[in-house]
This record gives sequence, C-alpha cells and structure tokens, in this order.
Amino acid sequence: MRVIVWLGCRCAQQRPVSPQGAYSAFVYSYAVEKPLSVGHKVAGYLPSLFWGFITLGRLLSIPISSRMKPATMV
Repeated sequence: MRVIVWLGCRCAQQRPVSPQGAYSAFVYSYAVEKPLSVGHKVAGYLPSLFWGFITLGRLLSIPISSRMKPATMV
C-alpha cells in the first residue's frame, strides 16, 4: 500500500512540470525563428527568466497562503 501511495504522489508531482518544460523549450525556439529572429544568446535568457518567475511566484505564494483562508484560495 505504501508503494502505491508513493507512486501516486510522485506522478502527481511530475505531471505539472511537463507543460512548463515544454513551454520553456518552445519560448527559445520561437524567439530564434522568424518573425522575432532574436539572437541565440538573448533567446537563451528567456527560459531562465521563465523559470525565475515561476520560482518567484512559488516563493511569494508561501507567505500569501499563510495569511489566507483555504476556501479563499480555492
């Protein structure tokens, strides 16, 4: 039973990361192609900015969620 619960939790943790990873790769590819045609070096910063803002949002959500009621967050 423990293994099934552990696997379920593990799958639930990994599922939301897949679209984020796909978008991170997409934003670089889109930036270097036409119509934007941004340089490779500048386009390389875009995934870093994306993940940085994801991290910032998660860090900010901790103190915010401690001040809000669960029903309000949902």
